[in-house]
Amino acid sequence: MRLFRKKRTVDDELREEIEFHLRMRTGLNEREGMTAGAAREAARRQFGNATRIQEEARRMQINEFLETLMQDLCYAARSFRRTPGFTFAAVFAIALGIGATTAMFSVVDRILFRGLPYAHEDRLVWLGMGAPIGRNEFLLGPDYLEWRDAQTPFEAFTSSHGENDCDITENEPVRARCGRVEWTFLPTLGIHPALGRNFTREEDSPNAPRVGLLSYGLWQSRFGGNPTAIGKALRVDGDPITVVGVLPRDFEMPSLARVDLLLPQALDEAAQRKREIMAMVMVFARLKPGVALAQAEAALQPLFERALQFVPPQFRKEVKLKVSALRDRQVRDARLASWILLGSVVCVLLISCANVANLLLARAASRQRENAVRAAIGAPRARLIRQMLTESLLLSVMGAFAGLLLAHGLLRALVAIAPEGIPRLAQAGLDLRVLLFGFAGSALCGILFGLAPALQRPRVEALTGWRVAGGRPKRLRHLLVTGQLAVSLVLLTAAGLLLQSLWKLQNVRLGMSPESVMTVALSLNPHRYPQPPQQRAFLEALEARLAGLPGTASVAFADSVPPGGRSMVTIYSRIAVEGRPDTRSAGTGGMVVGRKVTPGYFSVLRIPILRGRAFREEDRLSGTGTIILSESLARRMFPNENPLGKRIRPGVDGQWGEVIGIAGDVKNAGLIGKDDPEYYEPMIFTAARGRRRANVIIRSAIQFLELTDEIQSLHGVQIIARLLSPAKQVRALQKLLALGAAAGPR
Repeated sequence: MRLFRKKRTVDDELREEIEFHLRMRTGLNEREGMTAGAAREAARRQFGNATRIQEEARRMQINEFLETLMQDLCYAARSFRRTPGFTFAAVFAIALGIGATTAMFSVVDRILFRGLPYAHEDRLVWLGMGAPIGRNEFLLGPDYLEWRDAQTPFEAFTSSHGENDCDITENEPVRARCGRVEWTFLPTLGIHPALGRNFTREEDSPNAPRVGLLSYGLWQSRFGGNPTAIGKALRVDGDPITVVGVLPRDFEMPSLARVDLLLPQALDEAAQRKREIMAMVMVFARLKPGVALAQAEAALQPLFERALQFVPPQFRKEVKLKVSALRDRQVRDARLASWILLGSVVCVLLISCANVANLLLARAASRQRENAVRAAIGAPRARLIRQMLTESLLLSVMGAFAGLLLAHGLLRALVAIAPEGIPRLAQAGLDLRVLLFGFAGSALCGILFGLAPALQRPRVEALTGWRVAGGRPKRLRHLLVTGQLAVSLVLLTAAGLLLQSLWKLQNVRLGMSPESVMTVALSLNPHRYPQPPQQRAFLEALEARLAGLPGTASVAFADSVPPGGRSMVTIYSRIAVEGRPDTRSAGTGGMVVGRKVTPGYFSVLRIPILRGRAFREEDRLSGTGTIILSESLARRMFPNENPLGKRIRPGVDGQWGEVIGIAGDVKNAGLIGKDDPEYYEPMIFTAARGRRRANVIIRSAIQFLELTDEIQSLHGVQIIARLLSPAKQVRALQKLLALGAAAGPR
């Protein structure tokens, strides 16, 4: 504590010294016969301008400090050059700690700490009804209008119909993402267009002329950032829209979905209030100042109770009111994972600091005689401490530069291999904020591991040439090693558990064989293929062409693909069994996944048919209802019966179908989610019912990229391809993205 005792500042010392000289001169004047006042005035005149003298003395002090600092830096650099092994080990340890910590901070900073690109983002909420049929909260159109008109805790209320694929169909056609929002959407979020204006209430009506706002990226790529884009017409899905504004560069949807165009939602309020047509919307609101989430939820409870009256009684207990802060709603489970990852890399940084501290302690032990000689010839204790800290800070700066280079490489690798679902991962980078964090962390580490050798007081015994061992430095080294072992044991245990979990995920039984299987998600251009006959002709031609590709073993179509795809979800109690009473009043019974597939689906994915048979071409062509049940659904619906030949109807408006087979269970809720039972219906391409979207599943022995080139060459189709085999996804998709998009309408 003596080393860090509060000292007088340089200005205080200078003022005291000047006052001392004035008192001495005043005393001499008084002894010569002057009065006290006259002696004081004469002393001031003789001494000169005290303020200027104080400034010159301070300047001399600063110059001396800079001179000694440069001496310390030059000495430290020469010392490190003489001991390259020590220097490399210390810089490497610091670089590892700073690199890992900085890279992880750049990821979690945007999740945990950085503000959202909205005005007063702490007052924004996402609200609605949560139900098992969807992951996001929602409101039906009539309920939304009633809540918007009657709510009291919010100063602004708005909605969005979500995002969907759309096509810009002029000049150079491209596939884009269009978001449909209410005219109050941007004002509620506190966003102003970077150029132009927002659309108006009149433009957000069903029969109004179509207008839109461009994303900043689309404005740059499509119009070269030219302000004259405002007012121009752009054909979207074959229809012209007028560009009225450009969104800010940092604009993001509250759902974090990517959008290229914002279009009016055009909700028909009159029809919604009559409950003739009920749209499903996501709802966002801004709290009034001083209103807490709990107060807002309590104020909405009566409106929620009224909305429940329109929900079937058996479903009401599974519908909940949810009001969440927008940031919490965006990050979801990523918050806890982010804190754990950040804490882990901070522990790695502390271990690195302890390593360097041990290295500096060992180095200080070999320099005891040197420091003792310096102290003996008059070096102040503070001067020795400053020299030690200068050396440690120089080490930390060198380690910081190396660590930031390492962080850049780690970030690129992380973005390339990370799974989907990490919020704002694509935005992670080494911006000024992250760089300041890296250098601040390195400076803090430099002080921490530099204090250990700096606190050692030079001993007189060292002047004799004896080696001085034991004492506090030795105990400190033992303490540092013990701390390193404890933290390392915790990290190794956590890493082992994580690797075990990853191993289990990698070896989860999918119920199918994904090796050598590629899936292609395609969406036909509605401008080029507007009618069902055209859509049917294209899909039939595509199916025939893919089946004829060399090395292709089998091809199938499906509306969704496991293990994560679930395009159709229904409630178990809505599946009717012929001859049995209606069970809808007994509750929902959970969710059931429905999938429409072509006959080759089970053979392509090698899903076993346990009983009965798979679909045949005549099942598609005849149009007579046939259904295949998963093993779990068959066991639940027909526990003590043979399900083959039974007739069921999935949903109130579904078609009755005969159960012709029982398929093995397949993962359909991701690798870690709880799977739901499943049923399959034949996918039919008819002139009456076209299909703009489908997933193609191909089992092929030829190379992934060669097959992609074949499909990409097809006219009028946009594809997103992936390998079902997790071990091959990253490498293949990176190469696929490098190919670029095919020219022509997509």
